[in-house]
Amino acid sequence: MEKICLVSPFPPPYGGIANWSNMIKSHYDKSGEYELKIIDIAPKTRSTEGRGIFSRVFVSGFQMLKINKQLKKTLKSGGISLIHMTTSAQLAILRDLLLLKTAKKYKVPVVYHLHFGRVPEISKANTKEWRLLKKAAAAADTVIAIDNASLSALKEYCPEANAVFVPNPIDLSELPAPKEGEKTVAYLGWVIPTKGIDELVTAWNTVGKNHSDYKLVIIGPYKDEYLAELKKKISVDNIEFLGEKPHGEAMQLINKAQIFTLPSYTEGFPCVITEAMALKKAIAATDVGAIPEMLSGGCGVTFPPRDADALKNALEELISDPEKRKTVSENAYKRLKENYTAEKVTAMLETVWRDVKKERKSYDG
Repeated sequence: MEKICLVSPFPPPYGGIANWSNMIKSHYDKSGEYELKIIDIAPKTRSTEGRGIFSRVFVSGFQMLKINKQLKKTLKSGGISLIHMTTSAQLAILRDLLLLKTAKKYKVPVVYHLHFGRVPEISKANTKEWRLLKKAAAAADTVIAIDNASLSALKEYCPEANAVFVPNPIDLSELPAPKEGEKTVAYLGWVIPTKGIDELVTAWNTVGKNHSDYKLVIIGPYKDEYLAELKKKISVDNIEFLGEKPHGEAMQLINKAQIFTLPSYTEGFPCVITEAMALKKAIAATDVGAIPEMLSGGCGVTFPPRDADALKNALEELISDPEKRKTVSENAYKRLKENYTAEKVTAMLETVWRDVKKERKSYDG
């Protein structure tokens, strides 16, 4: 069986890329088409407020060397035909550059998978992060973008990179059967400011007052100090903070809702949106990352980040119009089945892997 080294974070802690990694591993464990050799790059402690500078620089630097040592050991053992490396960019690019150098030494091709949606912004601004990312992208055999805006930016600002588009998949067998849901709006994710939680609370003060028969449930880890600050801003009773839940329980909670919202300031290709699509929920989310592509054509309602009024209007629109809820949820489910199932996306991944190995073999030959 062909061996691929997957360099990616795995839970705990749970998060977008870690959930993607679990899904990919589960798929190939079941199918047996490839043997994945795992190198887990997840930090095993993660604060809801983000790590401090000491952890981000010194601890991350130590972890970087440890991961590189593990990669060398894996490649020395032989039989690895390709490395698939995920990244969330920022300081992680320094680790990526080191791992790419190691891969080059052992002459193993690399697929570099960008799991974030800020490429258009940082490339246009030519930030320090972008200049580092360009070096990593150029060193990889192929770069995967998770949205078409990022793909276009890579082609324009980093033409030396071989960039392709592959969306994130969803394994429908891991989810409950969709149901109509109760009068509930659900959010799932980190309870931190950059996820738009302040705007969500502000919007709900009006929406919850206007629709007292609805409730808002916020699912995800929070810091007590931040929750205390949020509660000072709340003027309605129909809002609940449920804390972090196991993935299966979180999916059941979303399934009980009619509407799902994700008011993040930035996203890549959020798995939680595909999960809400699979559960046939009407979705209101910010127009960041891949979300506009995912929800275009009547598959949901989008609004600008950091805009509580726009979020309020999006929720009011879906709560007040049952027919629209039904239409957008059905449209979203159809799009998901046509584009984002594990079978369709892993087939795209496998095409990328085959092309990279074929190109490398031709180059080496």
